[in-house]
Amino acid sequence: MLLNLEGTVFKSKRIAGDAKENAYYTLKEGEHFEVGGDFGFEMSGNSSSKIGFPSLLSWETWTDETFGDSRIDGGKGGTPIENGMTISFLFQPNDAREMYIKFYADANDNGQWDDDEIYKDSATFEVVQPKIWEFDLLLPSTRSDPATIATFTAALKFAEEIILRKDADDDWRAAVKVRFKANSTPMVYTSGVNYLGVDGDNYQLEVAPTLTDHLDDFEAATPEGTIVYVQNLNAWNALGLTRRSNSTIFVEFMSEWSLGTVIAHEIGHVGGMGNEDHASDRKYIFAESGGPLGSHNMLRESDVEYYDEH
Repeated sequence: MLLNLEGTVFKSKRIAGDAKENAYYTLKEGEHFEVGGDFGFEMSGNSSSKIGFPSLLSWETWTDETFGDSRIDGGKGGTPIENGMTISFLFQPNDAREMYIKFYADANDNGQWDDDEIYKDSATFEVVQPKIWEFDLLLPSTRSDPATIATFTAALKFAEEIILRKDADDDWRAAVKVRFKANSTPMVYTSGVNYLGVDGDNYQLEVAPTLTDHLDDFEAATPEGTIVYVQNLNAWNALGLTRRSNSTIFVEFMSEWSLGTVIAHEIGHVGGMGNEDHASDRKYIFAESGGPLGSHNMLRESDVEYYDEH
């Protein structure tokens, strides 16, 4: 069979882990994949392409370099699918770089691509070390029980999954880890008081609607990178609020699922992203308030750097 790879399409999918994806989505130029992530890559044809038997195709990974591209690794065959094939990679620390995948017909069976052999290159993507987002937790005295702490533990995990996972062709992944600081113990503030201060080991914080009067004082009194659980943020018509200067996130009482979505949103603000560019895009986690929380699960290409830039 005469091969024709011109009409082929490249897609990718996270195939393992808590942020495992449900489908293969188009591989985009500049897309990020994190070290430690397990991904499948699919090459599939259309009506004009003739891929033949996947077992007869070979693949190589290549990296872009200043003085020309260079080969990283290679192999033969893959998992056959209808009019295509898939291969998979569990990215290691030494894979952290820009790269692309070359599928080709190894006509002379020498185990490497030669200039006269039919091939198709994927878009160039980047394997990066995940950025670590770590937080302390500050709880009101009325909600400092083990169940609340467990809710936050689950919410941070869910926030990480939202940011890592690609859910549609127009979604983008960011390489992150979201967790509590090592050996961190949740702090407690006294609920219902009308001032902020530190009394021994206890924080005292006025809750909404006049919380804004004390935010500057609060930032000076708490560790950088703290998530604060408050009764409500009605004064701002919001479920979450970020003070970027001290990486402080205020969130309302809510379920772990909603809480994870809001934390994912607010982490972007900590990274420097504003809402103003996303006010009309309700499906993105940077949408202004007003859209359903469940649709705020996607990133734009322009959002990625605010999440995983080191």
